[in-house]
Amino acid sequence: MLLYSVPSSRNGGFTLIESAVITIIIGVLAAIAVPSFREVLRRMEVNQAMTLMQGTIQDVQNQSIKRSKTCSVAIDTVNKKMTAGIGNCNVFSNELPRSVTILNNGGNPTFDYRGQTTTLQTIVIANASQSNKKCLVISNGIGMIRTGNYTGNLDSPINSSNCITS
Repeated sequence: MLLYSVPSSRNGGFTLIESAVITIIIGVLAAIAVPSFREVLRRMEVNQAMTLMQGTIQDVQNQSIKRSKTCSVAIDTVNKKMTAGIGNCNVFSNELPRSVTILNNGGNPTFDYRGQTTTLQTIVIANASQSNKKCLVISNGIGMIRTGNYTGNLDSPINSSNCITS
């Protein structure tokens, strides 16, 4: 004998209360995940900008050696744009993500016919929250390029000693 009988014409859908509970759960999960997702996107933009910056500078350095000419890269920190190959080299432009901050303490990187430079330069790229700061240092003399994480404060002068190689 059955204690409870199920009506045979019952619909298989969700009730209004069940739908409301599911919607609330999805809303709470989204509210938790969105800030983390934004930070991941900002981190990716900084990494992309640093990769583009490093590639452009290395390309200009290689061009200066191949052509035995002086070449440079113009870095526009306001418009987030790099114009490479100024001088006697191939000229091309790259735009960086608009959301990043770019700081440079040495002007435009310039390489002589041996790929060397005369000034120590540090370039810092950071996201809006400054939680991810990457740096690129071009050593004076041999023009060696290294990248790392920048540990200094962006409000104080940029210093190559704050660029810690990972």
